[in-house]
Amino acid sequence: MVNKKNRLQTPFGAVQVLIDGKEIDYSYERLAILENCSDVKGRYRIRITLVPDGKAHTIACVLPEMVAYKSACSSDDAVQQISFHNKEKWALEMGIFGDVYGFDNRSAYNEAQDYDVDYLDRGLCYLILTETATQVYDFILAWIDGVDYDNYSSCRDRVDQLWRCSDPCFVVD
Repeated sequence: MVNKKNRLQTPFGAVQVLIDGKEIDYSYERLAILENCSDVKGRYRIRITLVPDGKAHTIACVLPEMVAYKSACSSDDAVQQISFHNKEKWALEMGIFGDVYGFDNRSAYNEAQDYDVDYLDRGLCYLILTETATQVYDFILAWIDGVDYDNYSSCRDRVDQLWRCSDPCFVVD
């Protein structure tokens, strides 16, 4: 039985982690807010360990089903990020390491990656392949208020802060 009381709470509700479509218990840790990102209200890492067994699996991090929100995707060389915005002017962004290109078409930047990633309507997903050896998968989540999706240019600085805080490249262990 999943302990729903221990899930990360965000302005969009409780975050779910699913392995092969089944909700699991997970732990999370609060991360320091980056310098020059003082408007960010929350920054967390969910770390999932999955020992490969030679079978394909999915590890998804998703927000609850919402009545009204908008999303946007962005990617960099080896990072995928998805942002969500609601009518209360909250924005949440989730980031993970990985490319979406398919196992045989890795970018030169991330040739060692042995899994794929995918965008979901409510979050991001690691696609574990039969040949995957990686065991640790991080989801970085950050949120901020005062972001008007319909007037993005007026809150560009806040959006940039959110983007930096959800980029897994800016997480230092």
